[in-house]
Amino acid sequence: MKQNRVPLRAGDASRAADNQQFEPMAVDTTSVGVTDGVRGCLSDLDGVITKTAAQSGGRFVPFDAVVDYDAYVDRKSRADSTRSFPASRGVSLPEGSAEDASETVNGLGNRKNDIVRRHNRKDGVEVYQGSLRFVRAVRSCGLRCAVVSSSTNCQGVFIAAGRADLFDQRIEGLTAKRKPLTEKPAPGIFLAGAHWPCPR
Repeated sequence: MKQNRVPLRAGDASRAADNQQFEPMAVDTTSVGVTDGVRGCLSDLDGVITKTAAQSGGRFVPFDAVVDYDAYVDRKSRADSTRSFPASRGVSLPEGSAEDASETVNGLGNRKNDIVRRHNRKDGVEVYQGSLRFVRAVRSCGLRCAVVSSSTNCQGVFIAAGRADLFDQRIEGLTAKRKPLTEKPAPGIFLAGAHWPCPR
């Protein structure tokens, strides 16, 4: 898959939106099946816009890409998923440091993250075409769109998918650490996305 490398920095969209003001505009969303009066759309990333959920799990044996991903990875931060999956196999890991690369929670999480990034850069990221069509349709009606992900790789995923400009705003793992915001399954990053300013 050809990669569209766009020189964006993680968190740029989040910082720009903090002080951004929008002019009022007329929005007709009925043609795309959205209730009249809605001013914006908020979407999760993994398993909704991109197929990264399946791609992340498929590389790790004896990790089950469906059962284990849903139980121990989805909706969790990198550190929480790195704790919970080994614990399900009776393995307890020390926490380690943030820059660790050894057999610790942080170390394994960092190493897994490096593998995912290399995979995304090499093989690209698949996008659900139905979701892509919907986002483009609501944007064509004037709605602004935000995406939410616990991952700190959100920007890289969109670049690997060739869709860096698909959303007006990203609320991601890096945003959550900077604010700070509670991550999935807590609603903090979704509430931040819902409160992002849209035209009135």
